[in-house]
Amino acid sequence: AQDNQPISAKIKFELPKDWKILSSEKSMEENTFFVNNIEKAVFLIGKNWRESKVTIGNTTLNFAIGGKWNFTDAEAFEMAGEIFEEYRKQFGEIPTEKAQISLVHFPKEIKFGRWEAETRGANLTILSSDMPFKTLSLQHLHEQLRHEIFHFWIPNNLALTGNYNWFYEGFTVYQSLKTAVKTNRIRFEDFLDTLSQAYNLDNFQSRKVSLIEGAKNRWSGANSQVYSRGMIVAFLCDVALLHKSKGKRSINDIFRQVLNKYRLPNKLQEGNTAILNILGSYSELQPIIEKYIKGMEKINWQTDLEDAGIEAEETDFTTKFIVKTKLNGRQKDLLDKLGYNNWRKILKK
Repeated sequence: AQDNQPISAKIKFELPKDWKILSSEKSMEENTFFVNNIEKAVFLIGKNWRESKVTIGNTTLNFAIGGKWNFTDAEAFEMAGEIFEEYRKQFGEIPTEKAQISLVHFPKEIKFGRWEAETRGANLTILSSDMPFKTLSLQHLHEQLRHEIFHFWIPNNLALTGNYNWFYEGFTVYQSLKTAVKTNRIRFEDFLDTLSQAYNLDNFQSRKVSLIEGAKNRWSGANSQVYSRGMIVAFLCDVALLHKSKGKRSINDIFRQVLNKYRLPNKLQEGNTAILNILGSYSELQPIIEKYIKGMEKINWQTDLEDAGIEAEETDFTTKFIVKTKLNGRQKDLLDKLGYNNWRKILKK
């Protein structure tokens, strides 16, 4: 882009017979596209695609699958639609008439569970290996889609610049995890186990850096620390908001506020400053900002998680978060908001 203005282009492809292009870009004629912003355009070329389209709100979601998987196409298509609809209900429409999701295998044999993905503009591309069993395969796909589909909103729908991936990746991992509990894909124990793993990963780092500093060094080995610490910080923010508001505010309100204030096509703002301004407008989040986002302090679960009725067991230098056996009324209410009783609600339906 020149002077932060997007560069448009008309692109024409010459393809072998029976090959097809997948993209969210506007098609002018066969194999010819008009691109509004070349930095956000993605074209995936191949053959034997199996596709499904569904209109959700203002957006047509196109999902294309290549290769054989341990789940059916119908299961994958339905899953993507449900996740997209869940986020749309929470955070509003995305500013595009078409979104493209593409799922393919790696070009060579890769061990179980490995995957890479990129969500650029309104194009989501997942390269993945499969899992050995159908249940694991579906769970794996749900994890991929939960995380990547959220990027259609954050950061892809934001007029923010700079290295603030502690928010748009770390907080997204937490939101994905919370959505998994809400949709009954994982148990609350799994939710706490994942947070425990993130806490241990952050705790084991020999060189402590703040989230702001870690985001600047995203490609120098600090990535996993940014993701894990960012996820824990998002959890602490969620707990603090829920406790202070008696369940009336949560991390979802932060995401909505960020989208409302900095949604495209607003004027570009520096990402860290913008996000910290919103977080800092809540008094209950200010200590978290100073200690864990700007600062490098060790996360103090003893005090930070007391309001949620969560404690930790420490064995062999690792920490495992668990729900306390004795809870007061406010702790029970807060845990309910986090999804602790979600499976009971499912059974009652």
